[in-house]
Amino acid sequence: MYKERLKKYAYIYLIIIVILAVFSFLLFEEISSLNGVYSFKQTYVNVSGLCSQNKSTMIFFYGNNCPSCSLEYAAFRNATSEFIGVWNGDSFLSPYFCAYDFNITAYNQNQSSIFAPVGAANIFESLSSGRIPFLFLGGLYTQYYKIGGFQDYTTAYQQIMNYICLSIKNVAPVCR
Repeated sequence: MYKERLKKYAYIYLIIIVILAVFSFLLFEEISSLNGVYSFKQTYVNVSGLCSQNKSTMIFFYGNNCPSCSLEYAAFRNATSEFIGVWNGDSFLSPYFCAYDFNITAYNQNQSSIFAPVGAANIFESLSSGRIPFLFLGGLYTQYYKIGGFQDYTTAYQQIMNYICLSIKNVAPVCR
């Protein structure tokens, strides 16, 4: 009788361990999948004509009802401002690149209300899967994009600076 009882407990514990192992595996797969979606990826998109003088183009896509967009918006603005240049409304021109803030909500309501290169909407449609915030850092030869926000402002700022520098091949003094 004692051995049968012990056997029952062993089976119960074995079933619990198997369930926990399966749950852990599924959780690990889900986290890996999400990390893949929300990490920086490299791409190649024709960015010629998006910026005057055929410079690199940086575009931050956001929306009005996006909780994480404001953090990334501030980080994008501050990171791009580290390069010589001035923000004028929703556009920034520096010797290294052009940058744009692109409000998807406003664009969907009235396309003519957005000042951004014509091809910017195509970049959003082809790479973002319709998700915001969406960041495109397009060098002429090396381009990166990221769907989704960041954990905090510091991480956002550091990552955006890093990928801007990679996009422009570290030619700006602030990249060194």
